Amino acid sequence: MAGRLKVQFGLFAIFVFQVVLNCLPGSALRAAWLRLVGNTVGANVGLHRWLRLTWPSRMVIGDNSTINFGVFIDSRGGVGIGANTMIGHRCSIYTATHDLDSGAFETVKRPVQIGSNVVVFPHSLIMPGATIDDGAVILPGSVVAGKVEANQIFGGVPAKYIRDRNPAQHYKLDYTFWFPNS
Repeated sequence: MAGRLKVQFGLFAIFVFQVVLNCLPGSALRAAWLRLVGNTVGANVGLHRWLRLTWPSRMVIGDNSTINFGVFIDSRGGVGIGANTMIGHRCSIYTATHDLDSGAFETVKRPVQIGSNVVVFPHSLIMPGATIDDGAVILPGSVVAGKVEANQIFGGVPAKYIRDRNPAQHYKLDYTFWFPNS
């Protein structure tokens, strides 16, 4: 009984965290809230509304990155997002799954690493253990389950190599509005 109560309290705490996170106006306050609970969040990070996190304290987000409206991040296994990276609307990033061959259906956690100057277009799905190197692009609706090399464009289900991207990226993202997607 005590174990079940502990789980319920933990779920309630995450629910409260989500409500507070999404009621805060503007990216700066949301970033401060994420820092307060133990994440590393760089300068000038854009955090749009309806961000959903399953575990609020295992993320590193680099400077000038943007996480758009409705993104889901399961950070139980750890998530690293580099600088100047854009995560598109309604993307999902998973770091935990289940061992399908286990009789107990045990949870397996593997970190996700997304490099700098990466663009992950809307509705993409990043699976546990995926690595997306610097400068890569993930096209809309793709499912990434492995490694994407630097400056490559991947797309599809499952995501496959499309072509190389021009490696000369000099942009600096700035989507830190007070009321993004209002």
